[in-house]
Amino acid sequence: MLRSLNQPVAQIVAKHIGGQEAQKADSDVTKGLEGKLLLAKNSQVILTANLWTKGGLVNRSIRVVKDIIYKDHGSPSLSVAVFIKFEKYNRPIITTLKGDKIVLIVPIKCS
Repeated sequence: MLRSLNQPVAQIVAKHIGGQEAQKADSDVTKGLEGKLLLAKNSQVILTANLWTKGGLVNRSIRVVKDIIYKDHGSPSLSVAVFIKFEKYNRPIITTLKGDKIVLIVPIKCS
C-alpha cells in the first residue's frame, strides 16, 4: 500500500530503554506502540492514544502524514518529528503554503 504512494518509505524503529523485556513486548503491553513503524508522505496514520483531547488529538483519529523530519539528515530509523494533517484540530497549528493545517508530532517516552 505504501509503495503505491510513490514516496520514500521511512522505517521508524522504537528505541527500547527497558532491556530485553521491552524489546520483546507486544503492542498490548506498550500502550499501543509498535516496535517498528513504516511511514511515507501522504500515508494515513491513526493515533493510538489521547495526546491532547481538548485540542482534538484523540485516540483512533485517522489523519495524513505530510512530512517526516530527521536529525542532521541522518538515518530514517528514528524521526525527530512527523508533520500530520489534522482537519479538525482546534489549537495552534502550522499552515502550509497549500493551506493544509498540520501538527508537529514528536517522539514520546512511555513507561
